Amino acid sequence: MVKKLTVSALVLLLVLVMAVPSVFAASALTAPTEVKQIDASKTSFEVKWTNPLGASVYSKVQYSNDGSNWVDAMTYTTTSDSATIYNGVSSGKEYFVRVGSTDSYNGKNFKYSEPIKVCTVPEKVTNLKEYACSANSLNLSWTKSSGATKYKILKYVNNKEVSLGTTTSNKFVLKNLKNTKKIDYDIYVRAMKQVPGYTAQSTYRYDSTYLYSSNLVLVPKKMSAPKITHNWTYLNEANVTCNTVPFAKGYNFEVYNSKNKRIQGVKNTSSSFYAKNIKRTEFYKVRVRAYTEINGKTKFGPWSAYTFFANGTKTQGRSGKHNIKATWNKVNGATNYSVFISKNSETGFKKVTTTKGTSVNITKFGKKALTANTKYYFYVQANKKVGKKTFKSGGIDVMYVYTLK
Repeated sequence: MVKKLTVSALVLLLVLVMAVPSVFAASALTAPTEVKQIDASKTSFEVKWTNPLGASVYSKVQYSNDGSNWVDAMTYTTTSDSATIYNGVSSGKEYFVRVGSTDSYNGKNFKYSEPIKVCTVPEKVTNLKEYACSANSLNLSWTKSSGATKYKILKYVNNKEVSLGTTTSNKFVLKNLKNTKKIDYDIYVRAMKQVPGYTAQSTYRYDSTYLYSSNLVLVPKKMSAPKITHNWTYLNEANVTCNTVPFAKGYNFEVYNSKNKRIQGVKNTSSSFYAKNIKRTEFYKVRVRAYTEINGKTKFGPWSAYTFFANGTKTQGRSGKHNIKATWNKVNGATNYSVFISKNSETGFKKVTTTKGTSVNITKFGKKALTANTKYYFYVQANKKVGKKTFKSGGIDVMYVYTLK
C-alpha cells in the first residue's frame, strides 16, 4: 500500500528537484586554462587561453601591477580565446594577468584563472660603442634600457640575423675575431624583457642600436719587417716602407744605430718615411708597428722584426798592370764585405771575394786574369749577418779604374 506524501514533504521534494539543475550548471563552468603570453610590443601584450568546455562562454582579461589590485584590461567580454591589450600599457614593464570566464553575456559570476606574468618590449638601447679591443676581440658597451632583463648581440649576414650572444649586463666581449681583414658586418644590440614562458623583444631589425662595420677596430697584428726602397748616400737618408695591415690608422717607425741607440722615431698615417742622419760608415736597424685609435686612445700592435741596413761605404781604387787595389772605409756593425767587378758599369758584375778586412787586391775577373790597359768597374757591399739572415748595404757606389799598360 503506497503511503501518501504530506504537503510539507512534497514541498521539500520540489525544492530539491528545482535546485539540482542550478547546482549542475554552476559546477559545469570552470576558469580558463593554459593562459600564456604570445606577443608583445612596446605598448601592448597579447595573451591566449583555453576556454572551459561548454557553449556560450564569455571571457575578459584583467591585469594588475602587484597581483592583488585588478583592473579590467578590456571594457567588453569576448567569445574568443585570445586578446591584445593596449589600455594603460607602457614599454619595458611587467604585469600580472588573469582571464575570467562566464556563461552570462552581461559579465556576471566570472571564474578567473591563476595569474601569470606578462611583459612588454623595452625601449631600444642607446650609446652603443666599442670602448676597448685586443688583436682578436672587441669590447662593447651601451646605456641600459629601462626594464630590460637581457640583451641580444646580433649581426646581419646574407639577409639573416645571426646571434653573437646574449648578456644580462650592458657590456659584451666579441671574441675569436680574425685580424686578417676588416670586419665586414654591422653589429647591433636588442633589449629584451623576460617573464616565465615568454621573452618580449622587437622583431623589427632597425629597432635596435647599430655599430657600423667601418667603426669597428681591432689592435693591428704584428707586421712583417720594413723594407729599404731607396738609399740616398750623399743626403744621408734612406726611404723605409712597410706593408699595410687591417685596422691600422697609422704606423710607428723606430731607427737605431749600431750602438743600439734610437736616433729617430716617426708616428704618422703613411706607410713610409725618410730615415735621416744615415752615415755611410754604419749599419742601422729599423722596425715598425701599426696603431689604431679607439675611444680617444691610441692602441699599438706588436713591433715587427728589425731590418738592418747601411748606405754603403766610401771606396777607392789604385791600379796596377794586372791588378786593382780596392780599399774602403769600415762600416760599424758589418760582419764582412763582398767585392764585385765588371767591365760594364751596370751589368755583368762578378763577386771577387768576401772578406772581413777593408781592402783587397783584385787580380781576376771571373776565372781570367785582369787585362792590362782595360777599364774595370767595381763596388764594395757591406754585409751584416743576423741569425740565419744576411742584410746587405744599399747605396752602392760603382767605381772604375784602368789597369796599367
